[in-house]
Amino acid sequence: MKIVVGKVKPVGYRVDTGVVAIATDGVILDYNGGIERVGREVLGAEMRVREPYFAMERRYGLSAWQRQAIMGAMYVNESGFGYLEPLAGSVDAVRALRRMGYRVHLLFEANPGREGLAVENMRRLGLKADGVHIISSRKDRHKTLASLRPAVFIDTKADCLFEAPFVPDRVLIERGYLDTGTLDERLYVANGLCGWLTSWGGTRAMMAMLLAGGDGDNVVPMQARPLLLAGCGM
Repeated sequence: MKIVVGKVKPVGYRVDTGVVAIATDGVILDYNGGIERVGREVLGAEMRVREPYFAMERRYGLSAWQRQAIMGAMYVNESGFGYLEPLAGSVDAVRALRRMGYRVHLLFEANPGREGLAVENMRRLGLKADGVHIISSRKDRHKTLASLRPAVFIDTKADCLFEAPFVPDRVLIERGYLDTGTLDERLYVANGLCGWLTSWGGTRAMMAMLLAGGDGDNVVPMQARPLLLAGCGM
């Protein structure tokens, strides 16, 4: 089958209502924080945000060689891809989704070779998922999503969400980027993974039960599936 990114639904595509796909950087993991820590070590200077862009050159005012040096260090530095910190409530949100019976697949954007670092980062954070996927191109993302057939796809970049029109619910975690697509009514917009879960309904009592101990391996049967119950850090 020829892949035409963002144009058509894959042949024979049927949504799997039990699957949630999440692009980890900026949704679960503090990608920019890792870039800034490593950048300070590589350049010997503070990484100050100059413009609200995703592209590092514009965001931090970097030259091409500076960006290349920082990204290279992200694969070997102890503050790099294997040591990204979680965003507030994000790990609990993933655990809650898995307790509700959802299969959570994590998408890591990077060149091939980040697999081990991604797994190390997850192990360090106590984060478990049902699949880990390294995404190195638009076509990789499209093929991965077409294979997973998720009911929900969550990312920080609107253009990535627009390229997967076959996913019923596409959620933009708003980071204020000016270079990753224009918002419109096709996307559900939230300020974080927990904010999205909270806005989808539910009760404090149910989420307290879902978030109480464990790591999501013990699934609580949910009669309301695929409705997402809500709340984080309760």
